[in-house]
Amino acid sequence: MAKNKYITRENGVGTLIYCKQEDMYIELKNILGNYKYIKKAIKKENHIFERPYGDFFREILYEKKVVGFAMYENYGNKTILNEIYIMPKFRKYNLFIRELYFMCNSGSNPCIYLARRDMVKEMMEEGFAAELKDGIVVSSIEFAFSYDDALCTDDSFFDFEDFYFSPFFDLKINSSFYVDDNRLFYSVMNRNDFKKYGLSKHLNDTHFNDLRKCINQNIQEIERIIEETEDNLPQSIFDYDTIVGDGESLSEYMEGLIKEGVFDHDRAIEIRDILREDYKNGFVEGYELIPRMIHLVATESNERLDSKFDFEKKLQDDDFQNSLKKLEDGDFDHARKNLEDGILDLILANIKLDDFNHLNVDEDEKSQMIKLLEIINEDEELLKRFKDAYKEDDLSSFAELIIDAAEDADIDADFLFREYDDAISYDLDIFRVLSAIVEWEDYVMMKENIELECGMSFDSFVQFLSDEDYLKIIDSKDWNDYSSVYKLEDLKEILRENDLRLSGKKQELIDRLNDNAVETNPIFSLSNKGIKYLKDYAWIEFYENFLLNFDFNNFYNFYLAQSGTLYDISLDFLNRNMEQAISIDDEVYINNCNEAIKAIKEEGKDLLDSLGLE
Repeated sequence: MAKNKYITRENGVGTLIYCKQEDMYIELKNILGNYKYIKKAIKKENHIFERPYGDFFREILYEKKVVGFAMYENYGNKTILNEIYIMPKFRKYNLFIRELYFMCNSGSNPCIYLARRDMVKEMMEEGFAAELKDGIVVSSIEFAFSYDDALCTDDSFFDFEDFYFSPFFDLKINSSFYVDDNRLFYSVMNRNDFKKYGLSKHLNDTHFNDLRKCINQNIQEIERIIEETEDNLPQSIFDYDTIVGDGESLSEYMEGLIKEGVFDHDRAIEIRDILREDYKNGFVEGYELIPRMIHLVATESNERLDSKFDFEKKLQDDDFQNSLKKLEDGDFDHARKNLEDGILDLILANIKLDDFNHLNVDEDEKSQMIKLLEIINEDEELLKRFKDAYKEDDLSSFAELIIDAAEDADIDADFLFREYDDAISYDLDIFRVLSAIVEWEDYVMMKENIELECGMSFDSFVQFLSDEDYLKIIDSKDWNDYSSVYKLEDLKEILRENDLRLSGKKQELIDRLNDNAVETNPIFSLSNKGIKYLKDYAWIEFYENFLLNFDFNNFYNFYLAQSGTLYDISLDFLNRNMEQAISIDDEVYINNCNEAIKAIKEEGKDLLDSLGLE
């Protein structure tokens, strides 16, 4: 069975969505429906958005896959990062820091709205911020909070407009703050931090007085830290002077594009003059010069802009989005979108109409889907070509057939390319690792025998489980750290295995192990969250026993969409797969269905009874 896929951008460039009307915002709730797997990840960890709107939205990519997003707001000469969300499995790849690089390289003055503690820590590791003392952080990228999210140590009048911007963040109260004379204003804690850390015990007059004193007594040191951390920020690469340049001669950047064959010298002059005019009129910012140039190349147009919002509207057209790839690898052809798994299954499995209910489609799209399925199933020759393409795993031909059939039926096929299924195989990996920790003690054996679906290394995945509080790990080279785990007899057995003397008190045995550099092994135990997870997801053991030849995500989606017992749902799932297997005449697929059906009928109810699921 085909695996679920992320939305991918073959050109490696995240899509930008701009606000199309002046004095209005775009809202996350109107965008996230197109990123169903990200939306599920958000819901799963109960992530809270503090300012879920802004002037433009940008996809965050890892290896061409869309794994998160950022929402920005323009405010004067500043660009405020209102929201950023990265799926948990991709957070180890410094994508937040990469986004900060994007902000800095674009020529804007970046700020972060209601920053979280983990963001500040990453900024410190990257050298964008540094600790002044006692948890007080000074940052070269400012922190922003609005008057709605501001608190004060007294009843002073809030006399700043819309936002306040501060270089200070206090790790003891997980909030940004600023000192104005003897007043101290601070932001409310980001609610995700509040969920994780709770209310700080330092929210009192004594701590606030210490903050004021520290800031007022360390002005020179604060200036030194800001200057030092600013040097670590990436400098804008594509500013006006770099792209457009002064005088009659072309910039080195545009000369380079001529050599690469993007345009000839005369066209470069035309584009340069248009960019100068747009920039002078204030219709494009420095960071928008590259997208504006790409748009001119893609449309082969000399059309001037009427306003800033005229440009933002133009950025939404297909010519621009599809031509980003041109500057990447010289390919000026429109890239064919990849077809997602959901539609493959729908066409070939003769899915019933009520099964559309679990897909993220509206009534109009459902109607178009039904119409398309009817057309395909009524044309024997077309249906045969679909089955052949699917059987040979020829997605390119399959996509072309879909598009042609939709065009013949006068159906807009764009919605067919959305990703219908959620990327949820993480659950399978979590269950496998937590179950193994309960059953085994040997970490090396677990590492060698457990196959992960998510693509992470075993060590990284175990660390993720620890970070997410599914399990507790003791991993140290100092035997003192294991004193609460090992009993006296355990330590003696380890000493015996290493041909060392066994006599002495417990601390003496530990010291002897350390003195002789006896190698330690990680010790794992499940947290309460991990124990609860195994109980809530016990049904995965049923999948592991009977359904391993079938895609986990497909089964999980089917399971969530149905009502009834796990036993009946599983057989229904297999019967539908059997119809599909017969339809495409796949002998292996048919055998897998038969064997799973037989095994469940013979042993399924006994296993469900033992798991307490029936």
